[in-house]
Amino acid sequence: MTFTDDGFLWIADRNNSRLQKFDLDGNFITKVTNAMGANLNQPMSITTDENGYMYVASRHNHRIQKYDHNGTYIATFGIGTAGAANGQLNEPTTVLVDPSNGDVYTYEIFNRRISVFSATGTFLRNFSVELPGVAGHRSFSMIWDEGNITLAIQSAANNKIQTVTKTGTLISVFNGNGFGQTQLSPTLSYGAVDPLVIGGKVYVSDSRGSRFVAFNALTGEYETESHYGSRFFATALATDMVGDVYVLNQE
Repeated sequence: MTFTDDGFLWIADRNNSRLQKFDLDGNFITKVTNAMGANLNQPMSITTDENGYMYVASRHNHRIQKYDHNGTYIATFGIGTAGAANGQLNEPTTVLVDPSNGDVYTYEIFNRRISVFSATGTFLRNFSVELPGVAGHRSFSMIWDEGNITLAIQSAANNKIQTVTKTGTLISVFNGNGFGQTQLSPTLSYGAVDPLVIGGKVYVSDSRGSRFVAFNALTGEYETESHYGSRFFATALATDMVGDVYVLNQE
């Protein structure tokens, strides 16, 4: 999910291969489908930049697709076939934009790396974020963390929150106190505009635990959690400019 500069909520609707637009009262406004520009195939993630452009990780198209805030297709990043060459993507699952310069970062689930493009789609670099000894490393969400990148990592042996620099140097790894060793099935989002400055929280969704959990953004310490019943399967989180939390419930 993402909020555009005109105050609407856009959702990447993976299994319908489309984007949907809602107002903040939950009213459906419009949708972007395969008949409206570049085809979408399992769009896994959507984010916006400071100019209102949206970037979508189209997983099974092996590319990033760029739209304006009305849903008009603008450009494609990546060549659209799976591979590991520079500028080639292999099932991108999450995307974010560097607020300092507009560069676009995407995690590729089968290359287990992050690839970086300029805002106009020029390939810049890639780097591995695979943790040594962690089998089945994969990520479905990334956020900015004071100029670094924090990823929610799911693996065959354990699930973690991992922070790296913009060139891939590992800074920290933690499970988060308040979670069991293998319980965390994380996706994550920051609350407020700059939580590390104003003392906000890191919100982590725990799909297996049917809850989402708030951590202190400065210390990483567990603070509180919310449950919404046994069928609550939170797969994405977003926050608006006043700090309200929006949770995508897959069930």
